Amino acid sequence: MKVRWEVNDGYIGKSRPQYTIIDDDDLDECETEEDREKLIEDMIQEDFEQRITWERI
Repeated sequence: MKVRWEVNDGYIGKSRPQYTIIDDDDLDECETEEDREKLIEDMIQEDFEQRITWERI
């Protein structure tokens, strides 16, 4: 599954979409729809945390 997500950073201009790929086998292992949604949310959060950077100025 390919999930599209965006972060509203408050700056003027359009946000750029980001994409997270989730293995279908991982989704198939979920017992309920709530488990699937939680897995998707967790994967997107992890992807976001890996992409975010900061710089001391």
